[in-house]
Amino acid sequence: MKPTIIDVAREAKVSTATVSHVINKTRYVSPDLIKRVELTIGKLGYKHNDNLSKTASSKIKRKTICLIVPDISSRFFAIIARNIDDQLKQKGYDLSIHSFNEDKERELKYLDHILAEKKVDGIIIAPFLLKSNDLKQLIKLKIPVVFIGSIVEGMEANVVLSDNVGGSYTATSHLIKYGHEKIGLFQWMSGSTINGEQVQGYKKALGEHKIEFNPDLILVTQKNNEELNGVFKKYLDINNNLTAIICTNMKLTLFVLRFLSEHGLDCPKDISVVGYDNYGFGNIFSPGLTSMSQFPEKIGKIALDILFKIMSGEEVKPSINRIPVALNVRESTQIIGRGPFGEKSVYPDELVLSESDIEGVHNSDYNAAISFHYSGKAWMKLIELGIRDIFNKLGIKLLAVTDAHFDANLQRKQLESLLLQEPKIIISIPCDDVVTAPSYQKIVNSNTKLILINNVPIGLKHNDYVTCVSVNERENGYSAGKLLGSYFKNYSKVKVGLLIHGAPFFGTKQRDSAAEQAIREEYKNIEIIAKESFIKEDRAYNVCKEMIKENPEIQGIYISWEGPALKAMSALSDLEREDIAVVTCDLDTEVAINMARGRMIKGLSAQRPYEQGVAMAYAAAHAMLGKSVAPFIGVKPYVVTPNNLSKAWKDIIKEKEPDELLDALRQSYLTFNKKNVKET
Repeated sequence: MKPTIIDVAREAKVSTATVSHVINKTRYVSPDLIKRVELTIGKLGYKHNDNLSKTASSKIKRKTICLIVPDISSRFFAIIARNIDDQLKQKGYDLSIHSFNEDKERELKYLDHILAEKKVDGIIIAPFLLKSNDLKQLIKLKIPVVFIGSIVEGMEANVVLSDNVGGSYTATSHLIKYGHEKIGLFQWMSGSTINGEQVQGYKKALGEHKIEFNPDLILVTQKNNEELNGVFKKYLDINNNLTAIICTNMKLTLFVLRFLSEHGLDCPKDISVVGYDNYGFGNIFSPGLTSMSQFPEKIGKIALDILFKIMSGEEVKPSINRIPVALNVRESTQIIGRGPFGEKSVYPDELVLSESDIEGVHNSDYNAAISFHYSGKAWMKLIELGIRDIFNKLGIKLLAVTDAHFDANLQRKQLESLLLQEPKIIISIPCDDVVTAPSYQKIVNSNTKLILINNVPIGLKHNDYVTCVSVNERENGYSAGKLLGSYFKNYSKVKVGLLIHGAPFFGTKQRDSAAEQAIREEYKNIEIIAKESFIKEDRAYNVCKEMIKENPEIQGIYISWEGPALKAMSALSDLEREDIAVVTCDLDTEVAINMARGRMIKGLSAQRPYEQGVAMAYAAAHAMLGKSVAPFIGVKPYVVTPNNLSKAWKDIIKEKEPDELLDALRQSYLTFNKKNVKET
C-alpha cells in the first residue's frame, strides 16, 4: 500500500498541513521541520501528485501578513512596519497595513473584514482599544496572531512590547537621583495596559526613595493641542511646585516643550523634561532631550519570528516578551542640589538687588563678621575675598574675621566674642557640628542673623539661619563622574573603582552618589567593580592600596575630593600603577601640576570659592533688608580638564598660575607640538 500524506505527518510528528506546506512551498516552515519532513518522505517513499500540486498551486492566494496599528504616522509603528516589510520580502510575503487612527469602531471593522476575507496567513496587531471579547472570532478561526505594544487583558497570547514598567521606573529614578521630588507623569489615554504599567514603574521608583505618591501629578489626555493648552496650564497651576515631567510619547514631549517656550518657562531651569520615543532625534532639540528610547525594530523582528513559528506548525506557548528601553541623558534634565534638610538648592543668580535695594543698604549702618574653621587655605581666602568685594561695593562694614585653626573650643569662644560686638550678620563654617552647636544656638537666640557655609551645626533647623551656601554638590559629583566616563568613552570595556567619603555629611554623600549615577547611566562600557570609603583623608592611602591589590584590573578611580585623591595617588605611585586614571573634585596647585604633566589626574570638578563668597555677601544684604532668601544656595561647579587648565586656574583662583604650573603647562604644550610634527 502506498504511503499517504497522513503517514508522513504521523511519522514526522507534524500536522498534515505542515507536510503540505513543505511539499508545495506555500508557507514558511522552519528549516528543522523541513529537514524532518523531507527525510520522512524519503524513508517512506512517499510520492505526491505533481499535477495535482501544480493545479493547487495555481489556485493559491498571495502569501500575506496583516499588520493592524493605531496610527501608522507614529514613528514607533512606522519603524515596526518597515522592519516587518523588509523581513517579509526576503520570505516572499506581502504586508497589508491597516491604521485605525485610535478609533475602536474602525479597529473592529478592519479586523472583521480581514477575518471574513480569509486572505491572510497571519496577523500582527497593536490592540489599542480591543478587549478579549472583541477577539473571539479571531481565536475561533485559529488564525496565527501576535500582539505588539500592549497586552490584551484576560487573554493568553503571544505579546511583544516595550518594558513600560522598567521605562517609567528608570526615567523616574533618574530624576529622583538628580534631586527632583515633584515629578509629573504625562500619559496618552488608551484602553490598553500601557498606562497602568507606566504608573506602576513610576510608583515603584517613588516608593524606593520614600517619596509619597501624589495622583495629582499624573495627567492623562487624548485632546488636541488647542484643547490641551488649557488642561496643561490648569495642571501646572495645581502642581506649582513641579520641577520635572515625564512625557510618555513624542507627541506629548513636543507639546510640553512648545508650551514651556510659549509661556516663558525655561527647560530645564523651571521644569526638566524626559521624553519618550526619541529615535535619535534627542540631539536636535535645544536643550538636548533626555529620553527613554524604545526599540521598535526589535519588537517587529521578534513578533514576526514568533508568528512564523506559529504558522509553521510549531507549538508556541503564549508568552509576554518585554523589550528593555534605554535612558539617554542630555541637557533637558537639571541637577537639583539639596541642602542638609532636603531643601532645594537655588543658584546665586536669584540674589538680585534693585537700585533702590542697593541704595537702602548704603544708607544703613550695616555690619557683619566672619568665623572660619581654618583660613590657611586658598579656598577660605577666596571666600573671604568674595565677601569683602561685595561688602565694599554695598558699604557693609566687616567688623572681624576669626580663624579657629580647626579647634572647636576656640571657635566657640570666638563666636561668643563676635556676638558681643552685635554684628547684623555672622557668616561662619562650623569647625565641629556637635561641639560648636551651643554657640551657634546663642546666635540664633540673639538679634544677629546667621549665614552658614557648607554645613549646619547639630540642633539647628533651616528657619534658624538665613541660608547655607555651598557648591551644588550633586552637580559637582555628576560632572566628575562624566569626566571619568568621557576619558574612557572610546574604550570597549573598562573597569573602575570609587573611593568615597564614608562620613554621613550630606554634601559629600550627594557628590559621591551623583558621580556613581553619571557613570552607571551614561557610560555602559564602564563597570564599577569596587567601591570603598574613608573617614579621614589619611586613610585614603591604605584604602586605595588595598582596593588595587584586590582589583588589579581597575583602570580608573573617582575620588571624593583632592585631599584624599593626593593620598590615593601616592599609593598608586608606590604600587607602580600610575597608569590608572583619576578624577576628583576641587582644584589646588599639586593636582593642577599633576594634570598639566599628563599624569594620573585626567580632570576634576571644582568649587568656585570666590563666587560662593559673593553669594554669601548678597544673601547677607537681602537678609539685612528683610528680604527672603532660599534656605540653600548651591554655586555651579567648574569643570577643569587639561585643555582649559590655564584659564580655569585664573577663573577659580583669581590669580596668575604659579611658576611650577606654568612650567608644566609649557612643557605639555611643547610635547604636544613635537608629537604632532612627528605624526605629520
